[in-house]
Amino acid sequence: MVSLPRSICFNAPIRALLAQRMQHPANTPLAAALLRELDQVLGADRAHDLERAETLRRQVLQQHRGEAPVLQQLGILLHRRGRFDDARQALSQAERIAPDRVEFLLDHARILLEQRRPAEAVIRFRRAQRLQPRSPQAVSGLAQTLVANGQWPEAQKLLAHWLERHPDDHAAWLLLGDLHSQVGDLPEALSAWRMVRTGSRELAQSATYRIGNLQLRLGEGDAAWQTFSEAAGEYSEAAWPRCGLAAAASERADFEVMRREAEQAVAMEELSYTAWYQLTMTPEGCTEEAAHGVRNAIARAGANPEFWLLHMALGRILDRLGQHDEAFAAFTRAHALKSRLPGHQYRDFRAEFARARSSLGCDFIERTRALEPSRTRPIFIVGMPRSGTTLIEAILASHPAVAAGGEMRLVGDWVARHGGTVATADVPGWIGGLDRENLATLREAWQRSLRTVPGAAGIVTDKLPENFLFLGALAAAFPDAGFVYARRNGLDTCISCFTTALAGRRAASLPTLESLGGYYREATRLMDFWKDILPPRRIVEVPYEDLVREPDSTIRRLLSELGLPWDSACLDFHEVTRSVSTASVYQVRRPINTDSMAQWRRFATHLGPLKAALGENVPAEEHG
Repeated sequence: MVSLPRSICFNAPIRALLAQRMQHPANTPLAAALLRELDQVLGADRAHDLERAETLRRQVLQQHRGEAPVLQQLGILLHRRGRFDDARQALSQAERIAPDRVEFLLDHARILLEQRRPAEAVIRFRRAQRLQPRSPQAVSGLAQTLVANGQWPEAQKLLAHWLERHPDDHAAWLLLGDLHSQVGDLPEALSAWRMVRTGSRELAQSATYRIGNLQLRLGEGDAAWQTFSEAAGEYSEAAWPRCGLAAAASERADFEVMRREAEQAVAMEELSYTAWYQLTMTPEGCTEEAAHGVRNAIARAGANPEFWLLHMALGRILDRLGQHDEAFAAFTRAHALKSRLPGHQYRDFRAEFARARSSLGCDFIERTRALEPSRTRPIFIVGMPRSGTTLIEAILASHPAVAAGGEMRLVGDWVARHGGTVATADVPGWIGGLDRENLATLREAWQRSLRTVPGAAGIVTDKLPENFLFLGALAAAFPDAGFVYARRNGLDTCISCFTTALAGRRAASLPTLESLGGYYREATRLMDFWKDILPPRRIVEVPYEDLVREPDSTIRRLLSELGLPWDSACLDFHEVTRSVSTASVYQVRRPINTDSMAQWRRFATHLGPLKAALGENVPAEEHG
């Protein structure tokens, strides 16, 4: 989910209160004292010393009981520290004291949205809009929240109506682009963001950042390089254009330039966690000097969960240096911090997996049978993250008959546009209630999305690993589709997930190896279910270990079962100069090798809970 711009002002409501008080001479000493106390709080906040900031703020609250602005500030800080229940309690109390303060309603609503409570956020945004119909913050916040609540058509209508009356509201254009991006309307997102380039410097900077990143996502590496190069000149004081250049260079397999740009970003901003993490993508970036630099950045960041990626970078460097116990501790700390961020709380996945089996099984497939094949044949590559899906796509995309679609996010984008509020709570159940005509619209949406795929022709891969959750629906919607199941040793898969910064994945919110092991077990069970109910050979299983040990015979079997003729170019996939934007970019630029096998042994002394969670998915010879 695209986050709202961080526009919560931590002291504006309180300063407004002080200005009102200071109109009365008798109140001046008290107001001046409160102002000094709050400046101390904000100083601790800016220094990322959140523990001290909360302590000071509680002292202020104790001395000024019943002051809604102070409660509001406390709630915001508690939210930033991951104390979500306490934050909502403080914000609700402030709201009861001052129910008509629009800025309180907006802040509370934004926080509820970040905590993935969109239905509660909608109530507050609507109330704020009623109180101030011309408030751009209320309109934009409501539109963002409606999308999160599965109400895309209403959000689009709301913003379009606003922009008709306020065409120079560049912040609204920026948000419209964000919302289009969320539901997969990528050309529309680019068009909206380009409207912002003539706005304020701050908003233009945000739009440029988004445009460059979307170009990377679309595989337009040269365009992204141009965008970030221009940004590096325009915003020469900022580190993010250098991070963008590093990402563009990595997609083009120019790892020397990637490292150079990331090093420049770190030199400009020590807390540039993206740049530090980029440096760990190649062995050359994992040095003792780098470890020292990341530790210094961590010391500055303190316990702020927003900087969890610094701990991931430290773990990867220490792992490469052979300090595996220290690396494991850094990874553990990173996940603990990330779990305190809004939107990253652990959610029990077992109910969703069970719902997929009950809603998208034999009855659903039989009821939706007889759909026509799509004009372009998809090959869906599914499996756990870090199981070899990127490698398999690189191999298939080297075949002259196949184009690489990358992670097309088909189901999520389609549900966001059509699912409504029910689907946001139960996507498999909602899809299970559809008929073949509805599924035909899913197929057509996928076909239209191919306009952003370079070289799309007769066969296109779609490599979103966790599409396995909806495989029954995809099998019904695309009767001619091929399905490739990437399966890797459970220990290696979970360790790789644990030591990699995953983005946009259900598995990304799993904070422990034990929860990752449970997820792997349930994912394997679900894939076994699909193999049982679909026709034989509909799913081609590719064990990662077979692929790296015996690439020639494994690739020949893969092509044969997908109905593709043999082509030796598939063995030389690493020489193809196409864009790759996943965490496996470095690995797929090298010939097939066994370097990633049995990596779990480096952390063997820490894997008891993981092995217990995996159960029968741990081969007997690897229990030791």
